[in-house]
Amino acid sequence: MTNCQYNYEKIKNHLITSLIGPARSKNKKAEFYGAKQRIDEDVEQFGHRILSYVREFNQHDKTEVEKHLTEVFVDGVELNIQTQIINDTYLPFQAVWAKARKIEKCLNKKSQENTLVNVEESLNAIEKNKNEQKCHFLR
Repeated sequence: MTNCQYNYEKIKNHLITSLIGPARSKNKKAEFYGAKQRIDEDVEQFGHRILSYVREFNQHDKTEVEKHLTEVFVDGVELNIQTQIINDTYLPFQAVWAKARKIEKCLNKKSQENTLVNVEESLNAIEKNKNEQKCHFLR
Protein backbone atom coordinates (compact mmCIF):
# COMPACT_ATOMS: atom_id res chain seq x y z
CA MET A 1 0.00 0.00 0.00
CA THR A 2 1.40 3.39 -0.92
CA ASN A 3 1.70 6.11 1.63
CA CYS A 4 -1.18 8.13 0.08
CA GLN A 5 -3.50 5.12 0.09
CA TYR A 6 -2.54 4.34 3.68
CA ASN A 7 -3.26 7.92 4.76
CA TYR A 8 -6.56 7.91 2.87
CA GLU A 9 -7.67 4.64 4.52
CA LYS A 10 -6.56 5.88 7.93
CA ILE A 11 -8.44 9.19 7.53
CA LYS A 12 -11.51 7.42 6.11
CA ASN A 13 -11.64 4.94 9.00
CA HIS A 14 -11.16 7.71 11.53
CA LEU A 15 -14.01 9.75 10.02
CA ILE A 16 -16.32 6.74 9.89
CA THR A 17 -15.71 5.79 13.51
CA SER A 18 -15.87 9.35 14.81
CA LEU A 19 -19.04 10.28 12.91
CA ILE A 20 -21.07 7.08 13.29
CA GLY A 21 -20.98 7.20 17.09
CA PRO A 22 -22.67 10.62 17.42
CA ALA A 23 -25.15 9.85 14.62
CA ARG A 24 -26.09 6.54 16.26
CA SER A 25 -26.49 8.29 19.60
CA LYS A 26 -28.82 10.88 18.05
CA ASN A 27 -30.89 8.11 16.43
CA LYS A 28 -31.17 6.29 19.74
CA LYS A 29 -32.23 9.50 21.47
CA ALA A 30 -34.88 10.06 18.81
CA GLU A 31 -36.14 6.50 19.31
CA PHE A 32 -36.16 7.00 23.08
CA TYR A 33 -38.03 10.31 23.06
CA GLY A 34 -40.50 9.09 20.44
CA ALA A 35 -41.13 5.66 21.97
CA LYS A 36 -44.75 4.50 21.91
CA GLN A 37 -46.22 1.31 23.28
CA ARG A 38 -46.71 -1.12 20.41
CA ILE A 39 -49.89 -3.14 19.92
CA ASP A 40 -47.99 -6.34 20.66
CA GLU A 41 -46.48 -4.96 23.89
CA ASP A 42 -47.90 -4.85 27.36
CA VAL A 43 -46.85 -2.18 29.87
CA GLU A 44 -44.15 -4.45 31.29
CA GLN A 45 -42.51 -4.95 27.89
CA PHE A 46 -42.80 -1.27 26.98
CA GLY A 47 -41.06 -0.27 30.21
CA HIS A 48 -38.25 -2.75 29.55
CA ARG A 49 -37.83 -1.42 26.01
CA ILE A 50 -37.47 2.14 27.26
CA LEU A 51 -34.95 1.02 29.87
CA SER A 52 -32.99 -0.83 27.19
CA TYR A 53 -32.61 2.45 25.30
CA VAL A 54 -31.21 4.09 28.42
CA ARG A 55 -28.68 1.28 28.94
CA GLU A 56 -27.27 1.85 25.45
CA PHE A 57 -26.36 5.51 26.05
CA ASN A 58 -22.97 6.74 27.19
CA GLN A 59 -22.83 8.21 30.69
CA HIS A 60 -23.41 11.82 29.58
CA ASP A 61 -26.45 10.95 27.45
CA LYS A 62 -27.74 8.52 30.09
CA THR A 63 -27.77 11.29 32.71
CA GLU A 64 -29.71 13.53 30.32
CA VAL A 65 -32.38 11.02 29.30
CA GLU A 66 -32.91 9.58 32.78
CA LYS A 67 -34.36 12.98 33.74
CA HIS A 68 -37.12 12.40 31.16
CA LEU A 69 -37.67 8.67 31.65
CA THR A 70 -41.03 8.97 33.42
CA GLU A 71 -42.33 11.57 30.97
CA VAL A 72 -41.37 9.45 27.96
CA PHE A 73 -43.06 6.42 29.51
CA VAL A 74 -46.28 8.31 30.29
CA ASP A 75 -46.36 9.92 26.84
CA GLY A 76 -45.82 6.58 25.12
CA VAL A 77 -48.12 4.28 27.05
CA GLU A 78 -51.59 3.28 25.75
CA LEU A 79 -54.16 6.06 26.04
CA ASN A 80 -56.49 4.21 28.43
CA ILE A 81 -53.59 3.86 30.90
CA GLN A 82 -52.02 7.21 30.12
CA THR A 83 -55.14 9.10 31.22
CA GLN A 84 -54.81 7.53 34.65
CA ILE A 85 -51.09 8.28 35.16
CA ILE A 86 -50.76 11.59 33.29
CA ASN A 87 -50.45 13.58 36.52
CA ASP A 88 -47.79 11.25 37.99
CA THR A 89 -44.82 12.43 35.92
CA TYR A 90 -43.24 13.90 39.06
CA LEU A 91 -42.96 10.39 40.56
CA PRO A 92 -39.97 8.11 40.02
CA PHE A 93 -40.15 5.93 36.91
CA GLN A 94 -40.37 2.66 38.86
CA ALA A 95 -43.42 3.91 40.81
CA VAL A 96 -45.27 5.05 37.67
CA TRP A 97 -44.36 1.84 35.86
CA ALA A 98 -45.71 -0.27 38.75
CA LYS A 99 -48.93 1.77 38.82
CA ALA A 100 -49.37 1.38 35.06
CA ARG A 101 -48.92 -2.41 35.36
CA LYS A 102 -51.64 -2.55 38.04
CA ILE A 103 -53.99 -0.45 35.92
CA GLU A 104 -53.38 -2.65 32.89
CA LYS A 105 -54.05 -5.77 34.96
CA CYS A 106 -57.36 -4.31 36.20
CA LEU A 107 -58.35 -3.22 32.70
CA ASN A 108 -57.58 -6.68 31.30
CA LYS A 109 -59.59 -8.34 34.07
CA LYS A 110 -62.52 -5.99 33.47
CA SER A 111 -62.30 -6.62 29.72
CA GLN A 112 -62.39 -10.39 30.29
CA GLU A 113 -65.40 -10.05 32.59
CA ASN A 114 -67.18 -7.88 30.01
CA THR A 115 -66.39 -10.41 27.32
CA LEU A 116 -67.88 -13.20 29.41
CA VAL A 117 -70.99 -11.11 30.10
CA ASN A 118 -71.31 -10.30 26.39
CA VAL A 119 -70.99 -13.96 25.44
CA GLU A 120 -73.59 -14.91 28.03
CA GLU A 121 -75.95 -12.19 26.81
CA SER A 122 -75.47 -13.35 23.22
CA LEU A 123 -76.20 -16.95 24.15
CA ASN A 124 -79.30 -15.88 26.06
CA ALA A 125 -80.48 -13.80 23.09
CA ILE A 126 -79.97 -16.73 20.73
CA GLU A 127 -81.87 -19.05 23.06
CA LYS A 128 -84.66 -16.50 23.45
CA ASN A 129 -84.83 -16.08 19.67
CA LYS A 130 -85.08 -19.86 19.20
CA ASN A 131 -87.91 -20.03 21.74
CA GLU A 132 -89.76 -17.17 20.05
CA GLN A 133 -89.41 -18.91 16.68
CA LYS A 134 -90.80 -22.14 18.14
CA CYS A 135 -93.76 -20.26 19.56
CA HIS A 136 -94.36 -18.56 16.22
CA PHE A 137 -94.55 -21.91 14.40
CA LEU A 138 -96.96 -23.29 17.01
CA ARG A 139 -99.55 -20.58 16.39
